[in-house]
Amino acid sequence: MEKFKRMFKKFRNSDARTKLKVVSGIIVSLVVVIVAALGIGWQVINKKGISPELARAMTYDEVKDGDEDVEGTDGHVNFDAFFLRDLNGDGYAESIRGTCKEVGEEDTLYMEISVNTAGYLKSGKITINADNFYFQTALPKDGELKENYIGNNIREIEFNQLNIGIQRMIIGVVRSGDYSYSSSKDSAIGNNVNNYSKLNSVTLTGTYVNENNQEISITKTVNFNIDWYGETKATISNTSTTNRDLDDRIDEENGTISLDFSIGTSETENELILKDNHVEAQIPQLNGYDPISVEYTGSNATSNYNASTRTLTIDREAKVEEDGTVITGLSNSNSYNIKVIYPLEAYQSVGGD
Repeated sequence: MEKFKRMFKKFRNSDARTKLKVVSGIIVSLVVVIVAALGIGWQVINKKGISPELARAMTYDEVKDGDEDVEGTDGHVNFDAFFLRDLNGDGYAESIRGTCKEVGEEDTLYMEISVNTAGYLKSGKITINADNFYFQTALPKDGELKENYIGNNIREIEFNQLNIGIQRMIIGVVRSGDYSYSSSKDSAIGNNVNNYSKLNSVTLTGTYVNENNQEISITKTVNFNIDWYGETKATISNTSTTNRDLDDRIDEENGTISLDFSIGTSETENELILKDNHVEAQIPQLNGYDPISVEYTGSNATSNYNASTRTLTIDREAKVEEDGTVITGLSNSNSYNIKVIYPLEAYQSVGGD
């Protein structure tokens, strides 16, 4: 599901006789930025009219009759959790054990609890065991809910005593993070690439009191899948030069002129953990002269200059453990300082000043 996009920017010389502005402005004729990302990958069968999300949803288990029963209550207490999706296009949604959404999007999780025909439930509590999602709800305190459950990352919901005839639907949305800021919309995923696809669950605990006043401790866990995918988008800022006098750039003894500039790159989608920031810069001739040397002068990146093609490549990569944990992350914004040395004749051939 990952997309790699390239951004090109050209810098041209508009006047061959404008001193330093000329020499600085023509340094980079072409810059390519590629951002690779680490995310979820799965194979789907391409069927006309079926989206990848729907294709993924078809792999989840469907809820069956009887799945709602809570063991030890003789069917008097029911609890279940599910998502809704129209799998066959008939206009009716099926209840399924999972959801697939793009990072920054959301889906509705339904949790249903009821007490039927006999007994009551006390000390009931739902625990949201969320490994790669935030559960957002807006549930005010009432006769059934013990407290207000209003927030972006609710982890448990406690009940007052639930008597015969109670049927309560708890509705909330699953999100990939805190959507208050674009930079935190993947905060639930964290720094582990395996968190794009996780088995999660909710657990009901409590004490069921039957018609004979016997107390029975209950526990029921419902598992479901949460899958996230995303896109990347690379952009490049204007290259810039360091303002220095020409005298500081010219080395008469060695017959060279030194020029420097920086390349700024950004990944703007903020959906995926970045694996690699790859930059290619093609360095032009200066008045027909090839560069003597081209060098990346920064740190935390590898670089290589191909003199025959005048192409400089730079790679800055994240380091990932075998368990998927990112131990050295890659920022969404990166800057690279470049130094180019030309023969002094390349500048002198401009003539004039």
